[in-house]
Amino acid sequence: MSFRSVGVAYTRTRRLMQPQSRIILRGQGWHHLATPNQLLTPGSAITNRYFSDAAAAAAVTTSTEPKESTDSKEKKKKKDDNSNIFLDNLGKIFLGAIGLLIASLVRSSYGTSNKTKVREELEEQAALDPLEVDDLRVANSELTPEVFRTIMADVQETFPEDTATYQDFVSCVRKTMARLKGDAFTVELGYLVDRAVLAALREKGKREDEPVSLLFLLTALSMSLCSSVDDRITILFETMHPKDGTVKFKDIQAMVGCLQDTCQLVPDAQIVKGERQYPTQQYERGTPDQLVQWEGSDQEDLDREAFSAIITSKAVCAWGECYNRRRKKHP
Repeated sequence: MSFRSVGVAYTRTRRLMQPQSRIILRGQGWHHLATPNQLLTPGSAITNRYFSDAAAAAAVTTSTEPKESTDSKEKKKKKDDNSNIFLDNLGKIFLGAIGLLIASLVRSSYGTSNKTKVREELEEQAALDPLEVDDLRVANSELTPEVFRTIMADVQETFPEDTATYQDFVSCVRKTMARLKGDAFTVELGYLVDRAVLAALREKGKREDEPVSLLFLLTALSMSLCSSVDDRITILFETMHPKDGTVKFKDIQAMVGCLQDTCQLVPDAQIVKGERQYPTQQYERGTPDQLVQWEGSDQEDLDREAFSAIITSKAVCAWGECYNRRRKKHP
């Protein structure tokens, strides 16, 4: 057998054993045998599905694009789930903070306006101006602490029940002053004291002939006392009838009320926050209980130094001394 015969026999045998390799591709006037691997190459089968090369090329491009695997989708989803909430909403948080800041500033502005309105009302309602009180003290240079103690002793002896009408009180004071230095000795600019007392009586709904406490009347008369602040504080402390050098806390609250009624407290010290806080803070004129707050009992004994600290504090600020003391500490 020749070598050619052996080759032909081998080829026939191979075709019988592998018939799938005998696949004929027919094209434009040609044909050839192709193996399955050749058919599976990208675009080989797709090319025969279209008349034009352009459509076949587009189909090949689409079919060869890599598809996103399931693992990559899960990783992307997991990445989205782990996103930072703060960074994702940074714009909203920033706008919210700006809105809160603007609302706070507006609320503060309205609150300041409310406080200013109450201050102006107190200034308009005050029977005396601070300058008039200063003029009253300067005009009564002879009304010293010693003279005032004499007047206080006579008044307390004349009215042992610690109450008197304003007319009776004035009559007693004038008699004592005349006895000390003659008929010409009187309270200069006394009409200022009259104005303050009568305005306070009207505000409380009392008549001029109705008895009031001597503490109130003596506190009003102390406006004409020509003395230092320390001597004035001592005189007021003595008007509360101290026992063993102390007074009750409730008596100090009563004294603060008398100072408030006779225009001896600055307006700012009398302004306290009201119950209404929203949408804006409201302010009102405070009562003695609100101005002088105490954690202990109202029956607790306090000495003269404690009394001085209370009425010259920022909460009370009698005669504006809280400002004067601040200036002394910071010249």
